[in-house]
Amino acid sequence: MEKINKALLLIENNINNKSITLNHLNDASTNLDIPITIIGGMAVAEHNYPRYTNDIDILVRTKDVSRLANYLLQTNQYTDIGQNKLLHNNGIIVNFCAEGVKAGSVIFPPPSHQHGLEVADLPLLLILKTEANRYRDRADVIELIKRNNLSIDYLKHKVIPHIKQATSKRKLLALYSKAIKEPS
Repeated sequence: MEKINKALLLIENNINNKSITLNHLNDASTNLDIPITIIGGMAVAEHNYPRYTNDIDILVRTKDVSRLANYLLQTNQYTDIGQNKLLHNNGIIVNFCAEGVKAGSVIFPPPSHQHGLEVADLPLLLILKTEANRYRDRADVIELIKRNNLSIDYLKHKVIPHIKQATSKRKLLALYSKAIKEPS
């Protein structure tokens, strides 16, 4: 029972720490008028698939990365750990994903809105996860399809037209086939 209580405490602390960090990002977004889109595991959780993650991935315009990072660093609660990452003193890592930068086969688009802090919509999240093609991302796509009861028509009209690579389009269709075959 002690191990379970420790695990629950870790999860609770992680949630509280993410909330603090998200509040800082929201303040920065508002004060600097920088649009920020949350992507990655935090965004997956907002689309019916909550899972543990120890970081917050954010999509920002290239021109805003330095200004946003400097703003957060000036709070003296963040440390620059390189590779466009800041570590909050509560243990949460903020990953800056800059528009136009290539990570694997993904080229990050601009934030999906003009103002404030928002979570990526489901089509954008599916596109990014499909194109990233890491094991965790493929598993996220399958779960997002299942948990949101997505139809093939949804994917064909809302997602596939925005995927650049033919191999990624085929990959998404294969993940859809796998999702509908797996039990929920």
